[in-house]
Amino acid sequence: MTAGLRATLVIASFLTLLFMARKVRSSKIRLEDSIFWFCFAILLLVVSIFPGIFYLLSSIAGTMSVANFVFLFFIFILLISCFSLSVRISQLDTKLRDLTQQLAIERFERYSNDKKHHEAATMGDCPNIPNTQKADAGKLNASRKSRSGVDAK
Repeated sequence: MTAGLRATLVIASFLTLLFMARKVRSSKIRLEDSIFWFCFAILLLVVSIFPGIFYLLSSIAGTMSVANFVFLFFIFILLISCFSLSVRISQLDTKLRDLTQQLAIERFERYSNDKKHHEAATMGDCPNIPNTQKADAGKLNASRKSRSGVDAK
């Protein structure tokens, strides 16, 4: 590995660490999500300082070249990250569906209760409404009936 490439990797890993630290501090990324990227940046730093690690791992894995092993290694790491994100998305989708169903049920129950109270108030049978309001509702019903020509009693 050339000195220029090693220097580029060291700078890239430090920039990644600084970027993640700023995002965590400003609460734009959760700490749990940033752990992966901190580990990734540290791994990149270690590999850039000690490139012999990939030569050793490449010979153990039996790959034809070190570049092939590097690609294989980082693709594997990114696939693990992608899988964990898919699991989290599935969990959030399930939670969203459950909350949506619960909200729909609560709204339906509130609508049903409001409708029952409204009907009971217009009939004068609602136990939760004070007698003065029941009397006012009864007078209102009587005045409606008298206007329509029905005997108001």
